[in-house]
Amino acid sequence: MLRETFATRCAEAKMPPIVLQKILGHADIQITKKYYIDVDRHFIDSENENFVKYMKEHNLFNEYYLKA
Repeated sequence: MLRETFATRCAEAKMPPIVLQKILGHADIQITKKYYIDVDRHFIDSENENFVKYMKEHNLFNEYYLKA
């Protein structure tokens, strides 16, 4: 359980999965991604907000997206 929590917190801190793979000692990156990274809903919402902010700041949203 502590290992999964550690992996999740590393992912939330934006540690690249390849680095986490090496720390956890996995031969296959898919093991790291599939079994050890469980990002919670709050983190997902936060990352979506960051994406929308970026898109707006760079005028990459058209009016269709802004009305949605």
